[in-house]
Amino acid sequence: MKMPSLLQTGVLIATAGLIVSSCAASQASERADMEPPLHPFESEQTQPPEATASLLPEGVGRDTTIRVCSGCHAVELVAEKHLTRQEWFDLVQFMGDRGATGTAAEMAEITDYLARSFPKK
Repeated sequence: MKMPSLLQTGVLIATAGLIVSSCAASQASERADMEPPLHPFESEQTQPPEATASLLPEGVGRDTTIRVCSGCHAVELVAEKHLTRQEWFDLVQFMGDRGATGTAAEMAEITDYLARSFPKK
């Protein structure tokens, strides 16, 4: 198994940190005023999740990715990233450790979908 470089690891950690921070801020906001929080990249005019889900290509794993990942952050965050399969695997595992709810099979499906749909350029 090839080990990720220090730079790749740093990018992965920074990406995960941004997503986790976003999720934590959203949850804190929900508790504070009980209104749906805005994602840091969203504005008052942001479209509903169904509309932004169009950023994700059709395919096996798309619905699972939307269901599991959009619980904490906007679909746009996923669609902007282009990672290697190993980086997607590491990021999905990291999110699972931070509270993303999905079975092991669903997390593998999400990893496969993201690696196929958003490969490293």
